[in-house]
Amino acid sequence: MKHCPSYCGPTCVNGSCPKALYEDNPEYFDERPSCKSCSGYNGCEDCCVAYYRGITEEQCRAEHGLKEDNHENDC
Repeated sequence: MKHCPSYCGPTCVNGSCPKALYEDNPEYFDERPSCKSCSGYNGCEDCCVAYYRGITEEQCRAEHGLKEDNHENDC
């Protein structure tokens, strides 16, 4: 899955971001998590960037050159 560099979803801000949790508690992880491998990533479906910019998900996808037909090519 291609990862959008502008993505910011619920997991990023609700206190359950694995990357942020790693910074505080690295002993609970086998390796450093990355945004690209995050299980909370849902692409444009739940990204707040489009919402706060006042554009549609389709406009956001087009801006980033992402297809909307499936999640394999999503954000």
